[in-house]
Amino acid sequence: MTLKADLHIHAAEDGQDKVSVTAKEIIDKAAELNFDVLSFTFHNKTFYHEIKAYAEEKGILLIPGMERNIERAHVLLYNFNEKKALEIRHFEDLRKQKGNKQLVIAAHPFFLSKACVGKKLKKYAELFDAVEFCFMHNKIVNLNRKAIRVAKKLNKPIVANSDTHFIEQLGENYTLIDAEKNISSVINAIKQGKVRRKTRHLGLVESFKLYLKLRGT
Repeated sequence: MTLKADLHIHAAEDGQDKVSVTAKEIIDKAAELNFDVLSFTFHNKTFYHEIKAYAEEKGILLIPGMERNIERAHVLLYNFNEKKALEIRHFEDLRKQKGNKQLVIAAHPFFLSKACVGKKLKKYAELFDAVEFCFMHNKIVNLNRKAIRVAKKLNKPIVANSDTHFIEQLGENYTLIDAEKNISSVINAIKQGKVRRKTRHLGLVESFKLYLKLRGT
């Protein structure tokens, strides 16, 4: 089974970023776009049980996720217990907690921000299951190119996500996963590299406008 997935999404309930679109609105739009799998990855907060039933009504599998600050870097954690995930402040803490049922993805690893993993992706390579291909790219400027090179050297799969803050981002950058429609199967399929990324280069003006909008969040 091929599943259409986006595993990096923010919504108004996040609280840290100024996002106006709600989780239900995102799920409604995702259903229209025939998504099968989503994960809300709020900053240092899990948003799952509150919206799980609504997602199921729309035919969408929700995976519990969090964009956790670890040594100031943004790391995507999936299927972690929220209380225990909040105890992870250093990569050595992550090493102690991570198990076979959990998934760890390096979020936008080489973008120009202190919130990116950067060189720590290589240093702690064994802790990461996959590398994110970020939505913010155009034909001239594409910092995902380095992510692709490093992922190949480390033999890590690449997962495309939207990092949705605005509803129009949804459906522009996503991943097709060959898995059964359950959390365990999706996580295992990603780890095994059974993924294909679907992306679209932003236009130069489009990417600049979106960048300015994101700076305002």
